[in-house]
Amino acid sequence: MRARSRMKRLDDLVNEFSRKFELGKGLRRERALKHWAVAAGEKLARYTRPAGFDRGLLKVIVLHPAASMELGLRKADILKRLNDLAGEILFHEIRSVTPGKRKGVYFDRP
Repeated sequence: MRARSRMKRLDDLVNEFSRKFELGKGLRRERALKHWAVAAGEKLARYTRPAGFDRGLLKVIVLHPAASMELGLRKADILKRLNDLAGEILFHEIRSVTPGKRKGVYFDRP
């Protein structure tokens, strides 16, 4: 009987593990990025893709110079929407990058 009292429920273990390794932030970030078209808008999303994230900086692959300009103009609104989708402030900056084969970055044209 004593062994049973030490056993933890699986969901308690998962939650403890998640808190310890801050997995929740990564999951919330990925959930927000999954809805990129909602945050950026359907038209802009056709010419852009999230490519990387590091300490609040979101790198976005941009296919066309006009899309890069629009991304820059709408940056504050997109950041707000992404953070709203994540449920906390995770995204602080957006930087546009060009597509290419370096570092395994590819982009499917619309």
